[in-house]
Amino acid sequence: DATRERHKLIEHLNLDADQCVLEVGPGTGRNIPLIARQVRANVRILTVDISAEMLKQCRHRIRKVQLSVDLLEGNVSRLPLATHAVDRVLHFGGFSQFGDKSQAIREMMRVAKPGATIVISDKCISPQRHWSWGQKLRAKLFPHLVTEPPLAMIPLPPQQIEINWFWNEMAYILCFRNP
Repeated sequence: DATRERHKLIEHLNLDADQCVLEVGPGTGRNIPLIARQVRANVRILTVDISAEMLKQCRHRIRKVQLSVDLLEGNVSRLPLATHAVDRVLHFGGFSQFGDKSQAIREMMRVAKPGATIVISDKCISPQRHWSWGQKLRAKLFPHLVTEPPLAMIPLPPQQIEINWFWNEMAYILCFRNP
């Protein structure tokens, strides 16, 4: 179930009340109600997406659940936020499509407060997983699924980056604290 898998992702944020969470690339906003429910207290949620259409769909979804969310149009390579503005950063499901992935990570780190948790996740087949014929076919059709998680792009020692696999080992979660 997709909602259960998204809960696994959001749990890595370790949210507390009165924090500000940024979701980069929220798409249609499926994670936003889950973020709000995790704490059930005053959490400020910001989103930045490059697509006005995605923000429109996101706005429609959050109206249904009556949440107050700041929806900003912008590029992950130049986030329209001040330095050290947020307590948590989340990105799921589009990292492989970013033009300058290293710059995207630097921007997420720039807007995160020192000590803030940053979670980056995308679909990618775990290198430890035995590939079935269906996965081999999927890899040919969707080559971004065979890319490696961007561990080397995060300017921290590898031991400071936690990596987990979820969604039947078809997606990674990178979790680290901003220095």
